[in-house]
Amino acid sequence: MAQAQRLQALLDLSRALSSSLDLREVLREFATHAAQLTGATAAELSTYDPARGELVMLVEYREGRDEITISGGQVYHLADYPATRHVLDTQEPVQIRADNPDDDAAERAILERQGQKSLLMLPLVARGDTIGLMEIVDDEDQR
Repeated sequence: MAQAQRLQALLDLSRALSSSLDLREVLREFATHAAQLTGATAAELSTYDPARGELVMLVEYREGRDEITISGGQVYHLADYPATRHVLDTQEPVQIRADNPDDDAAERAILERQGQKSLLMLPLVARGDTIGLMEIVDDEDQR
């Protein structure tokens, strides 16, 4: 995506997010624009429940379609996903590549099942606390 197109996409996202108080619409716009801005095939937003050690998917944008699951979508138990737990605990982004045997096996298995090659996990932080996760997923290996 060219620089001018990225700037326009950011402007469009800013307008969309500031024009609605509807959480479903805000989540949809955020995930859709995240995928489009990065050129990825999918973007997901999840909320983090540290007391339960779980990540609950709120929205998934995949290949032009989005699914909003505000009441609670797919639940990931973090004991099964050490790389995800690391991102949430350290607030540091992590990239997973399906073809890298050193990366988290559980995350690589999900990528392989879905025919995808790379995943970038970005912590969502508010006032110093990790509140969720944004994931950018692609059919290509983004190095």
